[in-house]
Amino acid sequence: MVGIAPAAHAVSTLVVPRDYLTIQAAVDAAASGDTILVRSGTYTEEVVVSGKDLRLKGVGKHAPVSKSPATLTPYASRTGNNRPVASVVRIAHGAHVRMSGFTVTGPVPCGPIVSGIVALQASTLDLSDSRVTDITPDPSCPDDQASGRGVVFGLPAFIQVDGAAGSTGFGRVSHVSVARYLEDGINLNGPAGGTPTQVTVKDNVITGGAQIPTEQFGMYAGGRDDENQQQPERVSGDMPLAALDPLATVVPLRALRRIR
Repeated sequence: MVGIAPAAHAVSTLVVPRDYLTIQAAVDAAASGDTILVRSGTYTEEVVVSGKDLRLKGVGKHAPVSKSPATLTPYASRTGNNRPVASVVRIAHGAHVRMSGFTVTGPVPCGPIVSGIVALQASTLDLSDSRVTDITPDPSCPDDQASGRGVVFGLPAFIQVDGAAGSTGFGRVSHVSVARYLEDGINLNGPAGGTPTQVTVKDNVITGGAQIPTEQFGMYAGGRDDENQQQPERVSGDMPLAALDPLATVVPLRALRRIR
């Protein structure tokens, strides 16, 4: 008997909005290995890449804008108060994504813990030549309900996602501008123990400027067993690092051009 091997997937290039009106529709239709080109325009939607290897590339005279809708779908919750956790762009369940040439923007909803872009559940994100901005709710949002982080890799143990305490993420952030966020420009986190979150952060510009009173940090890195114990990951590079906990590691603000 002679077996016949299945045909390999023919790599495709999908174009938004030529082939699909939304980025998410293109992601859903794509197979691993495909490229999605997104033309200039504003796309008000959540984008979730789950378990696929894709390239997302903005093309055109102006970078396409991935804008937060008024309501985001929670994918996790914080233990203790069940506060929902959401994001504008989420890379999940072991996906591998190269994303470049985009602007990801808010304002984001009041209430949830929100990030502009998050990579979790052992996913890998290579983010380059992009902007993440206005990841903050309207100034009328009460302080205790306001949240906004620019780019996030991994989650601490006190965030429950799909029944797991925390999560890890991997990747690279290069030539990215993060501006007008609420808490952290870039957040690297994960539960204590096991494989750590591992991210290369290089040649980025982080600018603060929150309208809602808060402590702001250009970059935060750490892994927590709970809300009172900080176990910093190994950190290298030339980006600023700060955290609220007394055991957090702080490195010089060398590459931070401006924070206010």
